[in-house]
Amino acid sequence: MINMSEYKEIVKLRNIGKTHKEIAGQLNISRKTVGRYLRTGGIPQYLRKARTGEDPFMNYEQMANELLAKKPDMDMKDLFGRLRERGYVGSYRTMCRRTELLRQQLKCKPTYFERTKVPGRIMEGDFTELKGIKIGGQERVVHLWVVVLPYSNRIFATPFFSGNI
Repeated sequence: MINMSEYKEIVKLRNIGKTHKEIAGQLNISRKTVGRYLRTGGIPQYLRKARTGEDPFMNYEQMANELLAKKPDMDMKDLFGRLRERGYVGSYRTMCRRTELLRQQLKCKPTYFERTKVPGRIMEGDFTELKGIKIGGQERVVHLWVVVLPYSNRIFATPFFSGNI
């Protein structure tokens, strides 16, 4: 497969009078490829043809979706085996390709839980550092103990000038 810059090179060589054979030899590609690219006036687009046969996965798609919904972390080989037991005759790759979107949706499903906020029962805290703070003309590192009260969303911070408390 050649890219647009190689196609432009083919056209440039043809415009200065080179033959298809000379262009093919210089660019190390087939003479027929040179002719096809010049005849089409650009890089040919290869389109996948429509299916001619019946889709073997069509009758098993619902079943696969139900199995994956029940057990989202199911191994694809296990799913393939279960579909084979039920009469699926298609390929493993077809099954993987057709269930890929569903598997991605099931993996990315966010988990939410409601947290009860009772006044005076929960406090969240953590240490952090503030670097480059000037105090009395000197740059210092200030360690902060930051506390949040989830019920009221009040924040409290206490500075420390060393990591040892």
